[in-house]
Amino acid sequence: MLIYVDIDNVKIVDKPTLHKGEYGVHQCNFNFSEGYNGLVKIACFRSECQTYKVDIVNNTCDIPSEVLSRVGNVIVGVYAYSIENDNLLLRYSPVADCLEVVHGSYTDEGKTPEQVTPSQYEIYSKALNDGLNEAKASSAYTKAIGDQLLADKENGIFNGKNYEITESDYNEIASAVEKDIQPQLDEIKNENEEISDIVKNDIQSQINEIKNEGYVKQEDTEELVKTILTEGRSNWSEIDKYMAGLDYTLFGLGGQPRLVTGDWNSIEYGDLTGFFRGNSLKNAPTSTGWYYVLNIVNDGLNKKQIAFSFDSNALYVRTRVAGTWTSWSQII
Repeated sequence: MLIYVDIDNVKIVDKPTLHKGEYGVHQCNFNFSEGYNGLVKIACFRSECQTYKVDIVNNTCDIPSEVLSRVGNVIVGVYAYSIENDNLLLRYSPVADCLEVVHGSYTDEGKTPEQVTPSQYEIYSKALNDGLNEAKASSAYTKAIGDQLLADKENGIFNGKNYEITESDYNEIASAVEKDIQPQLDEIKNENEEISDIVKNDIQSQINEIKNEGYVKQEDTEELVKTILTEGRSNWSEIDKYMAGLDYTLFGLGGQPRLVTGDWNSIEYGDLTGFFRGNSLKNAPTSTGWYYVLNIVNDGLNKKQIAFSFDSNALYVRTRVAGTWTSWSQII
């Protein structure tokens, strides 16, 4: 652990995490300013109203184990002094720094649990049960083989005939398999039809929402058309319907530029490219007066605005880059 010490401050560099109960892990290495040359140096570690002093030899010392025996903050300080003929000539006492001791795993308390030893009776009993279980398993296997042999005898397997699987057997097996998996096939088919209906309903709800809002963002239009084409709905009349219902005055087209109030930095529909007008808004080229503003949008963080003065030929421009607007620059 590197600690810089000058006349005013003690500064711990890259403070480590100290764990309660650790020992010999961290050593303090001090780097003193020139004023400490020739002085006696003492490190002080204070924890819970108790201070432990350690001599600094060759600019190093260990952290006392006492301060690592509890969780909490440890104040680390240094003082240095010079004595001549039992008289104190000089003493530095810079501002201390702080470390934190967190919970560790070590503890000097607790007991080791006693190991449970089985009795001889339990050992014999387990061995007996294991043997009985193996005998039962062998008996069941033998009985199963015997039952199969008896069944084969009754079916004439041992009457000198070779039994072969016929075509009718194969057909019977195929029919049984088909009967078993058909419900699964029907379930998959029904799920697909249900999913298809959900997609169609979702597309229609998007179209209705766009018609109600009265405007369409470019990315919304592209995503909707892509969805329609993906689902095989080439009914372009749906697109024509909501395109015909657009309110172009939202963009300041087909009439006066859209009137806005408040602040040119946060105009309504400012995420759309269009024409706007406003009087004495905040963040205008000048504090008062009418301006026509062309708002050019690349995305939510990058835009450009060109402002035309209402009553003069003055022209201003500014740019928003990564969410931050530049100052207005007068072009004319």
